[in-house]
Amino acid sequence: MKNWLRLLQRGVIACSIALGLVSGRAVAQATFVPGEFMVMTRTGTAPAVVDVAAAAINAKVVRRYGTIDWERTIEAYHLRMNVAATEKQTTDALAVLKTNPQLHRAGHNKIFQAFQAGSSTPNDPRFSEQWDKVMMKMPQAWAIEKGQGNVIVCVIDSAIDYDHPEFAGRTLPGFNGLDGSTNPRGPAAVMEHGTHVSGIAMAQGDNGQGIAGVAHQNVKLMGMRTGTDGGGLDGAALVAALQEALKRHMASPTSGFVVNLSLGGTAPSDTPDPNNLAADEIAVMALAKSGVVLAIAAGNSFTGGNPPISPAYLAQLHPNILCVASVGPNGTHAAYSSARKYTTLTAPGGDDSQGKTVLSTWPGNTYNSIQGTSMSSPQVAGAIALLLSIPGVRPEEVKGIFTSTATPIAGQRVPDDQNGYGLINVAAALEKVAVSVTVAEPDGTGGKAAGGGVIPEPIETLRPTVRVIVSQVLAANLTLKIDDTTITDYVIENIRASQTISGVSTPVSYDVVITGRDFSPGTHKIEVIGVKPGPPDKTVTDTRNFKITPYQVPAGRSLISIPYLEDGAIPETYFGTTFRLARWVPGSESYAFYTSFEQAAAASFNPPGAPGHTDGSSTNMNPLGSAYFADAESIKPVLTRGAAANRTFVIPLKGRGSSERVSWNMVGCPFPFDVPLNACLVDGPGGRIPISTAVERGLILPSIFSYDGVNGYTFRVLPDGVLQAWQGHWIGVSSDVDISLVVPPARIPRSRASSLPVVQAGRDGWKMKISAGVGRLNDAFNFIGVAPNSADGEDLTDVPKPPMVSPYVTVGLIRENAAGRKSFLAQDMRAVGGTKSWSVVVDTDQLEAEGFLRWAGVGSYPRNVKLTIKDETTGQSQDMRTRSSITFTTNSQATTRRYTITASPSLGGAVRISNVLVRSGGRASGTATIDFSLSSDARYEVRIMNGSGAHTSTVASRAGSAGDVKLVWNGKDSAGRSVPAGTYLVQIRAVSPDGDIVKAIQPFAVTR
Repeated sequence: MKNWLRLLQRGVIACSIALGLVSGRAVAQATFVPGEFMVMTRTGTAPAVVDVAAAAINAKVVRRYGTIDWERTIEAYHLRMNVAATEKQTTDALAVLKTNPQLHRAGHNKIFQAFQAGSSTPNDPRFSEQWDKVMMKMPQAWAIEKGQGNVIVCVIDSAIDYDHPEFAGRTLPGFNGLDGSTNPRGPAAVMEHGTHVSGIAMAQGDNGQGIAGVAHQNVKLMGMRTGTDGGGLDGAALVAALQEALKRHMASPTSGFVVNLSLGGTAPSDTPDPNNLAADEIAVMALAKSGVVLAIAAGNSFTGGNPPISPAYLAQLHPNILCVASVGPNGTHAAYSSARKYTTLTAPGGDDSQGKTVLSTWPGNTYNSIQGTSMSSPQVAGAIALLLSIPGVRPEEVKGIFTSTATPIAGQRVPDDQNGYGLINVAAALEKVAVSVTVAEPDGTGGKAAGGGVIPEPIETLRPTVRVIVSQVLAANLTLKIDDTTITDYVIENIRASQTISGVSTPVSYDVVITGRDFSPGTHKIEVIGVKPGPPDKTVTDTRNFKITPYQVPAGRSLISIPYLEDGAIPETYFGTTFRLARWVPGSESYAFYTSFEQAAAASFNPPGAPGHTDGSSTNMNPLGSAYFADAESIKPVLTRGAAANRTFVIPLKGRGSSERVSWNMVGCPFPFDVPLNACLVDGPGGRIPISTAVERGLILPSIFSYDGVNGYTFRVLPDGVLQAWQGHWIGVSSDVDISLVVPPARIPRSRASSLPVVQAGRDGWKMKISAGVGRLNDAFNFIGVAPNSADGEDLTDVPKPPMVSPYVTVGLIRENAAGRKSFLAQDMRAVGGTKSWSVVVDTDQLEAEGFLRWAGVGSYPRNVKLTIKDETTGQSQDMRTRSSITFTTNSQATTRRYTITASPSLGGAVRISNVLVRSGGRASGTATIDFSLSSDARYEVRIMNGSGAHTSTVASRAGSAGDVKLVWNGKDSAGRSVPAGTYLVQIRAVSPDGDIVKAIQPFAVTR
């Protein structure tokens, strides 16, 4: 490794001279933090498992990351030993962790190295010295695109001087992976590397000072710090930064999002194992799978043995990851630049042996010139930002565009280990996509929409917005057709570039927008043709097929929301006259109703109180964001000409005030597509925070409820849960002041809500689903049980339940805390061990009706658990293993039914049947005497079957005590007829109070 910075845990990134490096010579590098580990488990493994594993090596958990992979199957933890440890003690402790079968993977907390090679004194900050930008054809590229404000470059590095004037007005809130704050700054020495990297990609151009970065206008910089004050890039902080980048991207997924990683460390092999990745590698893959494009430095190890480098080697696993190597000013391989089979392409990184290094920003409003693949990677990150600034370019296309337009290195095959597909040519890449027409709205298929294999959401409004993004085409050279009819009455918006023609400024890059045009239900087609005159002429096209299918509110009861805003629309617009809407009014703790005869304002499409609105605006956009119970006698097609919200939406939530109760709020998804709950934010007393943080601060419950006619209420708990389009939901607010739910347009396919219960019981627990029904009303999604990560007292695995509207049946698990406050729960999980009891209430407003309480799957529960249910009305107790339901009849007051379920350790042994003896009564009687013994109390059943095993008669079915049993069969079948002579079987089946089942079968002969 030539001239690498030595990065030490708790140390500062500084120039190589300060750390005693000699130019051209590598020094030994620390590869992990002594006494620290990164541990991963499969999702659902109790945190206590990791606590126990940590205690076994005298360590503790210092950070829990939750799920870190895109599929959300792996959770990560950062462990630190309680005493200072040597490298050998750390390695020995890691060996202990690796023997734990409950851990998915355990590894060191790696120290990453910034791929900067050497340094020199600052140069005069003039663009004429930026040889690297000329080599990349940037002057030609800037004539096409300089960057758009909806694109973000996230630099995850040591630390960044946000106060450098080259970044003024273009920074977003940063992140500090060490302490979780939004400040990416640090001591000056720590900020050197990250500031230099950021300037290469982002330094402001055309500002009369300093230098110009690749994406030097409009594009936003998001800096994330992972460098410690003492020097080093902390691996645990890197995982936190990668997770934060994913969260930021998911909060605004419509923006182009680029991540630069000018860091890395030695990998175990050239080929990563997708099933055995380190925590930081899993987090990188999650970003790529989410649609983020990553530029990663190849490494500076060519003269140090040229080992494989992580995370650069992940470039071979996903098209959204690019591995960037370096060339010097001669356009040939830089002496230090790693060369492996996964190299994507090269960019200027400098090479002092060729005479030049790379000039960029430096802390304190200065500039400096250094070299390394740390410098080549942000060149590509900035170029990715320019490419994503071109309308219609998708993240998954970026790598192919760059590799197909790269300039091959003379004398090298393509691709090769040193250069990949060659030197990046930004002008050629932009020219390939800059002249374009792209149908952006509405969703559909065909043309550019055909890529990615994503099935579009249905268009459910009769007046969709049509938007075509045009780049480098004059309106006079544009043809737009809808259903074969040429359209000219469009509006030009969002002008991004113009040129002067005959003294007139004329748009050349802009949006064509059509609103207010009515379409009929059915299939439609948009065709666009643009021509840029040559010679030669360049013609570009796009098509879009879309189908308008009005949403249908189902017959019966549903919980709905309306995601389109139509001026003047009232409930009758959609539902006619035969319907009822009900909306819960927080604060009054009651429902308001709206029908064609009873029109309560609180249940209208414009309820009083703080209105829902788009972020940054106070304009009332009700009913967007609101939800209603709808009772309809038939299917209701919603024929709306409304428009959808086009940016982040704010839904006010009522706090609980001085009450000790949860304040329930009915909310609706404000978009015509599904949004993951985990992507939402909360505006509260401390400002805008992620919803997961709001849960931790006690402002909001982690569960979200939905409703359907089959199950009644169903729920999901963070990080699961989805705000579903057209569906209403319940959110519980535990804050004593009003807050707001901030919903970003984070589109996911309808609907990706998990079908699994929220808390898994785990190896040592169990979980029971309880349902109730009266007539056609059902409530089927309620759970009790025990789990290793649950507590007997109140915890986040308890799920409070929102109120129902008449007519209803509901199951509630009643929990009373130490202060005497009662909670009505849909889920009540307890700690493992000991006897547990649950108070179960079945409530309904149906009079003199037949009902049931049902439980499922008892046979799969641990045999050492005795489960009983007691009807508090009749006092009767039942063994829950011998039946699956209880029936009841409501009275004229629809009295609440109360039950107690008890789970206790079983002390008895398994029941046994012995001494079975069957004796025939002879030809005269045709009867038989049956004797057997029970080893313990049990309920038994004795049946007679014919020689084919078919049921003939039941002799007895009753509870019995331990000891001998003597029975007589009368020789007749179930209909009272004497059976013919032949061979028969006696089957004895016994069930113990603990649910153990045993059978015995004995053949015998009947003679006549």
